[in-house]
Amino acid sequence: MVSTGFAVVRPSAMFLNSRFANYALREPSFLTEIEKRSVGVSYPAINPSDLTDISISLPPLCEQRAIADYLDLETARLDALVAAKERVLALLAEKRQALIARAVTRGIDPDVTYRDTRISWLGDIPAHWCHCHLKRALASVDYGISDSVDTSGSIAVLRMGDIRNGEIDYSDVGFVEEVDESSLLQPGDIVFNRTNSLDQIGKTALYRGKDDYRVSFASYLVRFRCGSKVLPEFLNYLLNSSYPTAWGRSEALPAIGQANLNPNRYGYLPIALPPLTEQRRIVEYISEFTGRIDALCAKTLQTVTLLKERRAALIGAAVTGRIDVERAA
Repeated sequence: MVSTGFAVVRPSAMFLNSRFANYALREPSFLTEIEKRSVGVSYPAINPSDLTDISISLPPLCEQRAIADYLDLETARLDALVAAKERVLALLAEKRQALIARAVTRGIDPDVTYRDTRISWLGDIPAHWCHCHLKRALASVDYGISDSVDTSGSIAVLRMGDIRNGEIDYSDVGFVEEVDESSLLQPGDIVFNRTNSLDQIGKTALYRGKDDYRVSFASYLVRFRCGSKVLPEFLNYLLNSSYPTAWGRSEALPAIGQANLNPNRYGYLPIALPPLTEQRRIVEYISEFTGRIDALCAKTLQTVTLLKERRAALIGAAVTGRIDVERAA
């Protein structure tokens, strides 16, 4: 069974091969026609009668089967290449996360002496590091605003979907006209998700400043302002590493469809802090190596995009007769 969001297309065996139809109905110009004829803003939809009015190229059945055979082989080859590139991306992401986690919990000096903290997730840390609860490293903890946002205004308001991979994504921020000055972010502030789906709870991002407009934050985010013991860049890396996020989620209280991590509870997260000079070296080390990894990821993503474009173009050319599949095969 399918929901009302689907249209079921059942090909007539006398005129349309199902495997050919599977490709023809994904051909770019056909999808463009669907978009043109769709109505609605939040959930655009096309009426099934309008769908069946769209023309498709229809070669003889024997040729349809030949085109489907050709596309099965060629798209499988392209899909295998995409899958291989996506495995590379997954491995690079794992390497990136492991590099950060080790640097912010064990340091970057291979010859350092360690001591046991007797704290389960911290374990052994460099002997000259101190350990404390997170709240001891913070100057202040503040909740965000509850004002309704609009698509325009003078002040951007960060929401829980704007925190991604330790950074702030401004592509879909809401706006308000004014807020109290105390609710504006300053460069070096850290915001974290206190209310979200469990897999996003505790995700943090560093606010580095914004030239275009001033920025505030919504009530389901919390602002950390660092004290004198910790650099914001170091703390942002630390809080986005695997163990702190797992600890935060274990402390979150579940609710319907989401969870909530009280900042007071989160303040008892055990952390280890090196001296400030070492924090700077660690931040520089992480920035250098993650920069290399990110560059590799960007090139790999570009390759994936090109392969997917090649796949779509191949389907379009084959089902509209711009490729002689017998010669191409």
